[in-house]
Amino acid sequence: MPAMHSDSFPQKTILVIDDDASLHDLSRVVLTRIGYRYVSAFSGTEGLQRIKEHHPHMILLDLMMPDIDGEMLYKELISNPAYREFQNIPVIMLTALTHDDERKNKLLEMGISAYLNKPFGLNELINVIQNVFITHDIKLRNVRLQEEIKSANSYLERLINYAPVGILSTNREGIIIRVNSFFVQMMAAPDASMFIGKNILDYQLFKQEEICKKFEQVLKTGEPIKIPALNLQNARGWWIRANVNCVVLL
Repeated sequence: MPAMHSDSFPQKTILVIDDDASLHDLSRVVLTRIGYRYVSAFSGTEGLQRIKEHHPHMILLDLMMPDIDGEMLYKELISNPAYREFQNIPVIMLTALTHDDERKNKLLEMGISAYLNKPFGLNELINVIQNVFITHDIKLRNVRLQEEIKSANSYLERLINYAPVGILSTNREGIIIRVNSFFVQMMAAPDASMFIGKNILDYQLFKQEEICKKFEQVLKTGEPIKIPALNLQNARGWWIRANVNCVVLL
């Protein structure tokens, strides 16, 4: 096998859990030569200990072992609170059972990253490891991105809700989906449910034919409209003069 420079690969730890000594010999040579840190375990029990001791970035796990097989170990890893910090480690299952598709599909649904059928070649092992690392990194980036989007949306919701102006939002059909606290207070409503789910084009909602026509125009054209000094009647029967800006947010 040609030598490969370790700086071409990230310095990550890979734990190999298998009761086959010859597979460990092969894995140690391949993984260390391409720059990974290799850690071994020859049983499921030892493997669980090594996970806590070495915090591996990936696990190569034999499906068939005498004490704790790969499936039992993986279930322990993802369900036991003692291993919570390790539950997102990518796991490649090693198996000589080439025809057990039902079991393979079950484990893939549980979260196994990939299968590698024994016997396998050196290039196949390297390719699977690299592909799983790439896929796992993309997954982690997507999770972080979703968390950032969720945080940004939460911040936007707070800005809208506590804005010192009344804000009302609808979908493209004119159904009200959000009103902020200031709007509820301004309209003297008991809570937002008085408006949520109602059609903004309903004359009875604001008792103003003019504003209904303006709202309808905005929904049809997408063009913003300003309605200065509009008189609105709130739930207590009081008349409120307000400047209304109607805009479409994509």
